[in-house]
Amino acid sequence: MIVESSRYYVDLQTALAGLSSSGVAFRAIENTSAKAVDDANSNALAPFRQSDGSYRIGANFRCLYTRA
Repeated sequence: MIVESSRYYVDLQTALAGLSSSGVAFRAIENTSAKAVDDANSNALAPFRQSDGSYRIGANFRCLYTRA
């Protein structure tokens, strides 16, 4: 079974806020700066920008269900 799990952000600011809320991002901000992390995330998000200014990042997961 394939499960689609896309991330959707209405705009860049929302995407940056979401991506900056993880523990990994917090540590990166401590070691560099919030601006450096936001710049890196902005560059990484650029290919996922939609024509309306939103961002959609697609992801598919494969699941295997069994019964013993």
